[in-house]
Amino acid sequence: ASPKFATTSSGKLLVPSFYSGKTVFLTGATGFIGKVLIEKLLRCCPELDCIYCLTRPKNEQTIEKRIDEIINSKLFDRLRQERPSFPNQLRPLCGDILLPDLGLSEPDRLMLQQNVHIVFHNAATVHSDESLRVSVEMNIVAVRKMLALCRKFKHLEAFVHVSTAYANCDQPYIEETVYPPSV
Repeated sequence: ASPKFATTSSGKLLVPSFYSGKTVFLTGATGFIGKVLIEKLLRCCPELDCIYCLTRPKNEQTIEKRIDEIINSKLFDRLRQERPSFPNQLRPLCGDILLPDLGLSEPDRLMLQQNVHIVFHNAATVHSDESLRVSVEMNIVAVRKMLALCRKFKHLEAFVHVSTAYANCDQPYIEETVYPPSV
């Protein structure tokens, strides 16, 4: 049976209703789009259960410190004012998309498999001068790892893959088609 969601009188789905009581797993949480997505979800969907953020330690910073920097940024001023307890809905998980099993511990992986409803895979390299090997690892192999992990999620309802905007950037107009490689 398909899930029931609250709708408007015209039959449109209410986004907060969809996310109510749901758990989200997010990669790329510390990037620009990830931060904006976190803020928007927490502000507009207050009944969202929680967002698990795959985060890697970086430059001697713990994952908790990296998430704290996000929630203390100007972007979250309004949310801090309206709902000061929102940080309780953010749960950093130590991991890295380049590692086997995304670098997740066994308990974290099992917990995700039992609890996650929605996945936003947003992690990637955005450096256009990145080596081909690193680009393939981050933008292709990591997607396969995410899909393999998500196939084991017991309650998965949506998988959203955010991809690079640099593909075929030399084209004046990009259609939904496969373009021949320029290499």
